Amino acid sequence: MRCRANSSGTAISADARRFIGEKLRGDSKEATAALARQGHYHVVAHNLRVNEVVIDDGAARDRFVICHNPEEATRGAAVR
Repeated sequence: MRCRANSSGTAISADARRFIGEKLRGDSKEATAALARQGHYHVVAHNLRVNEVVIDDGAARDRFVICHNPEEATRGAAVR
C-alpha cells in the first residue's frame, strides 16, 4: 500500500497533509516509479518497514511512503 502525501499550497494550509492509501498492484504509473526507486527502509516495528520516495517530474512533486510488512508479504506470497 502506498500513502501519497499532498501538501501543495492553495487548497490546504502549509502545515496540513492529506494521505491517500492505495494498493501497489494497480496500473498506477506513479506507484511503479516509486517502487522502482531504490532506497533505505527504516524499521519502525518488528513487522513494519517504511521508505520515503519523492517523484518530481518538473510539473508536480509527489511524496510516497512505501510501507512493507515482511510477515504479511510472506503470507501473501504463499496464498497467491
